[in-house]
Amino acid sequence: MTIDKLIEAVEAGDDDAVRKISHAIASAARDKGEFFPGYDLLKAYHNGYNALDSAKAVHDVLLPGVRVIIFGPVDGEWGVTLPGIDTVFGPDLARAWLLAILKAKQAEERG
Repeated sequence: MTIDKLIEAVEAGDDDAVRKISHAIASAARDKGEFFPGYDLLKAYHNGYNALDSAKAVHDVLLPGVRVIIFGPVDGEWGVTLPGIDTVFGPDLARAWLLAILKAKQAEERG
């Protein structure tokens, strides 16, 4: 499982897939002696907690100290920009922010 699949699941709004993929990424990282700190926060994001607070918490864990720029809503979509990625749009601010975080992590992995 990769962060690419997680991004696809978030874009599709498939909460079950987000939980399963997040868990698989965390398990794979643990097996390699690494740590995926966002798993519990991503799980919280899709389990009915305040989505915006959860998106901020994911940001604070995965991208501590990184500045976020928020646009919107424009034509019913929110935009979020982080360093190193194009603006990401979503139907609500929490989903757009989470997608931006994941895409920023994806960009980091690709170097």
